[in-house]
Amino acid sequence: MIKFFRKIRQKLLSENKFSKYLIYAVGEIILVVIGILIALQVNTVNQNKLIDKKISNYLKEIKLNLEDEIDRSELVVEFYVKRDSVLKLVVLDKLKKEDYISGSGVHNPNYAIMNWNAISINQNAYNNMVLISSDIPDKYRSIYKELNILYEVHGENLDVRKSKLQEKMRIFSDYLRDNKVWFHKLAMGDNSDEEMINYYMGDPFYKNYVLEYYDDAMKLKLATSIYAEQAKVVITKIAEFENQ
Repeated sequence: MIKFFRKIRQKLLSENKFSKYLIYAVGEIILVVIGILIALQVNTVNQNKLIDKKISNYLKEIKLNLEDEIDRSELVVEFYVKRDSVLKLVVLDKLKKEDYISGSGVHNPNYAIMNWNAISINQNAYNNMVLISSDIPDKYRSIYKELNILYEVHGENLDVRKSKLQEKMRIFSDYLRDNKVWFHKLAMGDNSDEEMINYYMGDPFYKNYVLEYYDDAMKLKLATSIYAEQAKVVITKIAEFENQ
């Protein structure tokens, strides 16, 4: 093809038909430009298809993660509902010595503020979407906005609440370790120590720890519920895309 055009140019020049050659040259330039534009358009279409496929895969992964996190959140909320009743009994002095001795499991009153539960958020697929956010097609903008709300607002709040509760537990655990000789018995599951039970039942400062834990635990419970509700909204929107 290139040789063909070259021969035409040479023929026009040899015949001193400069005006025709000029017209021909302009036409050739236009053809080249059109070819470049077509190539760019094809490349853009291919790029858009690639991005669309990536986002579709990310959304499928996000949906699976959220379904798992919603199931997990139900267990977390149930955990704190049970913990709520235990903490109230502690603060209101409704527990007897026998309750501390016979207590077992994660809701053992001896461990009232030394246990916690929380979901672990997997946002790897979302992070990958953020990396290509400037190229996301308009049709995905609404779902991307919902994901922003889910992870950047509710997810961040959940992590903050989780960190605060963990910090309260760490402070209390460190206090017992450094000030109570019976701490090792508690760690070994021995609930019968008299001094330990007297501390839980009679120390007014212990109830201060309990109230602080209670406040942060209930905020974590609420944050978990809100995250789960937003996750359900996102799943619904992803399902709409899958059904299109």
